[in-house]
Amino acid sequence: MVRVKTRMAREMKLCPRVMKTSPRTSSTSGQPSPEQLQQLAVDGYRLVINLAPPNVYGSLPDEGYIVASNGISYVNIPVDWDRPQAEDYRLFSDILSNSGGRKVLVHCQTNKRASLFTFLYRVIYQGVSQAEAIEAVHQVWTPEAHWQAFIRTILSAHGIDYELP
Repeated sequence: MVRVKTRMAREMKLCPRVMKTSPRTSSTSGQPSPEQLQQLAVDGYRLVINLAPPNVYGSLPDEGYIVASNGISYVNIPVDWDRPQAEDYRLFSDILSNSGGRKVLVHCQTNKRASLFTFLYRVIYQGVSQAEAIEAVHQVWTPEAHWQAFIRTILSAHGIDYELP
């Protein structure tokens, strides 16, 4: 038990606004530093999905190289903050669904895109209730109107009514 708590404490320091969404396989965060990216392999991560465009403030131009040089798969899906697209979410969910149970870090600039896309995935594909899944989002932020509309669009496309205010 102590070993698990120690590893969790180290991972919580890993990146800004880290949220564990699945005890063994998934976390979300804000932009990791180069040192934190190098630590991912040691912590067992095998896939990094970056949802921030490469030109946002604080992004690392060599992030893909840093991650890949440590034996971790890397995907960048540049989600436009003002106009998130259903196609972005579809690509995200396809990649996550085909991750083969690997430990995944989903991140963006401040963990807003990452926490929301992961919320949708947990509700749609993992059967987690909206009330439970939104808790991780609300620990980071309260989605603005255009993101609320995005949630409704994605859930509706999967035959799910949006139950939250």
